[in-house]
Amino acid sequence: MTGEAGFQDTPTISWRLADYLVGLRYEDIPELVTVRAKELLVNQLGVAFRGLASSGVQQAVQVAHELSGVNGGCSVIGHRGRVGLLEAVFVNSFMMSNDGLEDGLMPQGINPGVVTHPVALALGEQQKASGRELLTAIVVGYDVLARLADPEWSWDSDMPDRLVLYRPAHVLAVFGAAACAARMLKLSREQAMHALGHAGQAGMGVIEAAPEQLIAQHPLLARNGVMAALIAKAGLAAAPTIIEGEHGVFRSYFLRGVTDWVAAGLTTLGAEFAIAQTEIKRHATSTMDVIPIELTLRLLEAHSLTASSVATVEVVVADERLLRELIREDTLARSEGGRMSRLESLRFQIAGAAADRASGAGRCEQPSDAELRAMLDKLVLRYEPDRSPSYARVEIVTVDGERHSAEREAHVQPSFDWSQWLASGARAGLSEAQLNGLADCIRNLEHLPDVSELMTFLVPAQDNRHGHR
Repeated sequence: MTGEAGFQDTPTISWRLADYLVGLRYEDIPELVTVRAKELLVNQLGVAFRGLASSGVQQAVQVAHELSGVNGGCSVIGHRGRVGLLEAVFVNSFMMSNDGLEDGLMPQGINPGVVTHPVALALGEQQKASGRELLTAIVVGYDVLARLADPEWSWDSDMPDRLVLYRPAHVLAVFGAAACAARMLKLSREQAMHALGHAGQAGMGVIEAAPEQLIAQHPLLARNGVMAALIAKAGLAAAPTIIEGEHGVFRSYFLRGVTDWVAAGLTTLGAEFAIAQTEIKRHATSTMDVIPIELTLRLLEAHSLTASSVATVEVVVADERLLRELIREDTLARSEGGRMSRLESLRFQIAGAAADRASGAGRCEQPSDAELRAMLDKLVLRYEPDRSPSYARVEIVTVDGERHSAEREAHVQPSFDWSQWLASGARAGLSEAQLNGLADCIRNLEHLPDVSELMTFLVPAQDNRHGHR
């Protein structure tokens, strides 16, 4: 390791990640990557707008104001009141992770957007950072999280029980937040390394809950990542081997050291960008379930099938998914299985889609629906070896004996109209002029001198500056 950090001869993972996140220049990022970063920012803001009315978000907003008192300096999406930095990160992340539409990265099975965008926006506003600085920080946040999340930890059936279902994301997401924060705070390489060290002490991973009871985990991890960067900025050192050390994150949570996948990923930093591979969802479900849902809907539409005309639906996925689906069905069967548990059940989502030829999310509000229950009885899940986690094949047999099938291995990204997607912001009192201004601001984000200007489009106007009322 160089003299600046000076802990040992071989650079630690934290040092290598810190070297990358501090050294990356905006000019080094391909245009296609920055375009994708803007799309995902628009996506996450649209998700936040959709979550504003939920009781959980309202509770989070209340807590943020109680903690901040009258000294807040950061904006809350869709609200006029201001809160403290950490509280803004927490509540805005809560909005972005509240409706099952957050972005996702496969095959790692992680959701980087909910822990990077809230961090970049709050710190960007506080630090009066430029749009280029915001985009760069978001890119490095995605990259750091993605490089640490070995897909094996999400899919290996040899991992202990429920660990494969949630823990990788809930342990490692804090590193993405800390990396994004370190970049926004312009930390040195050594400070950034210590920020990642503190982040390693701030992850969670405890999953003794149904999915709807885990809704605050990503927001807490986003907040903790910022705190880790602030502690490092103040000069407090952390363990440089927090990730790969004998008692570090990998061995403590995943029971093994640095894998070949992680080692190989570190060599591609700055050449391959995780954000470019991150997927947008238009179904309120797990990223891995999007393909079978879309195939089911496509077959139903193409052949004008209704619930009553369907005899059976067979869904084939990778055998690596077997343990996850068994755990999900167990959670769904227990008394605490609520709306989010149903959203994460592949069987429930497919049955809902087949029942009403639309995303199964709507059926989550009416789990006792007779047509839905009838469709669940017609549904069979089958698991095949040597398939990627994203693979799905759907075969529908009609009551007349007709067979219709379709398969796909890669998610086809939906195109979307930014203004239309952001239009739900009107529910928060944002005017059409504000929402159009927001879309234009993000399109030209690399030219924005101060992120505070962007934040004005996210808060209901108190005058006619944006044409609101």
